[in-house]
Amino acid sequence: MIGNCNAFYMVLSITLLIGALLATGKAEREEKLLNKQES
Repeated sequence: MIGNCNAFYMVLSITLLIGALLATGKAEREEKLLNKQES
């Protein structure tokens, strides 16, 4: 039972981490595109 909980939280934290990385990467790409359009 405890092992299942640990695995669940591990997957959850990894999913959140990947989601955060994707979100920041997307924001950076959009920023670069905006900078290109301005120049």
